[in-house]
Amino acid sequence: LAQEAAGHTCGDRIAYLRGVRFLPAAAACTQVAAEFPRECGACAAGARGGGLAPSTSAGYVAASRGPQGSCRVGKTPGKSTDTWAVTEVECKAKCTAQLRCRGIEFASFAGKAYTRCVLFEQVPTHALP
Repeated sequence: LAQEAAGHTCGDRIAYLRGVRFLPAAAACTQVAAEFPRECGACAAGARGGGLAPSTSAGYVAASRGPQGSCRVGKTPGKSTDTWAVTEVECKAKCTAQLRCRGIEFASFAGKAYTRCVLFEQVPTHALP
């Protein structure tokens, strides 16, 4: 992760994608490795094998309108997959395990015995109230 690629380290590039684009660590590693295969290609190999360094563990940030609402990619819901009856931790783990996952929406319904996990293939840009 300390290898330099066009003026920034691979780790810095991954941190940027995670912090600004809200990508899970594996997806950020894969993207950086695709853009800089010679310098950062080892990251993608580690992501596929589950060998990410602890400093690149997945991070999740609430959408700009806070933790409530439906995620959107631009003006649409975006391409996504729904999973029901999982915990928030399991939802995040499913996203981290899938290289194409770029974000999640998780909901538990008050008074109901079920939950909803939505895995997005594009980075959600905002949430609707």
